[in-house]
Amino acid sequence: MFQEKVLKNIEVSDNFHINGVLLTKESNSSLIICCHGLGGNGNNHMNLKTRDYVVENNLNYDVFRFDFYKEADNHRSFLNTTVESQINDLGKVIDFFSIKYDNIYIMATSYGALTSAVLNSNKVTKQALIDPSFIIDVPWAQSNSSVMVDADGNKFNVSFDRTVPFLFNEDMKQEGLAWSPIKSQEHIDNINVDTLIVQANSPYYQLSRSLNFANENIETYYMEHADHNFTKLNSMNIMLKKVFMYFN
Repeated sequence: MFQEKVLKNIEVSDNFHINGVLLTKESNSSLIICCHGLGGNGNNHMNLKTRDYVVENNLNYDVFRFDFYKEADNHRSFLNTTVESQINDLGKVIDFFSIKYDNIYIMATSYGALTSAVLNSNKVTKQALIDPSFIIDVPWAQSNSSVMVDADGNKFNVSFDRTVPFLFNEDMKQEGLAWSPIKSQEHIDNINVDTLIVQANSPYYQLSRSLNFANENIETYYMEHADHNFTKLNSMNIMLKKVFMYFN
């Protein structure tokens, strides 16, 4: 029987910690780690649907979902995060679980998918990158933002654009502006983990159409009727079925 456990204070990079929720069943030796997108959290729609799919179909996977950032002591806040910090933190999460599990799978969405692709961990058996955000310099360059300075002199960017978070740090902005399609292509070419890329009919897909996914370790699957969050009729179920067929 499946049960959920809250895991607290898993140590990641920069002496920060993360909390998460582990769906587990006795004797399972395979784990799926869910990675949310920018501004998301461990309880986002796709993570919960992944958990429910495993339970409803009684699959032999444990599922771990977590927050890359959290406003709490000893946790990395969103205003202290970058893609680079997420890459390092995901690597630490994988290290933590690799001691127990024979197989680790990644289910990553949007910026989380970029994070997993760049990490390219040799401890991962297979990964599914769901509508990944591979092109990030263009959205950052086009976003309308203003600089805010707090009482301690720290600079932050404020934006009302729906393509970027409301409040984000200067390091993240500069990282995004410098993250060219060439850089993403290099990371795609270097992927050596068996990888399924599921692309939706979204702005993220349109931006990434110029990229080459001919890497022999990558399989692509395009869903014309799906949006970025897979909220359109039955698109989530179709996507999950495809992912778990690939994992098996």
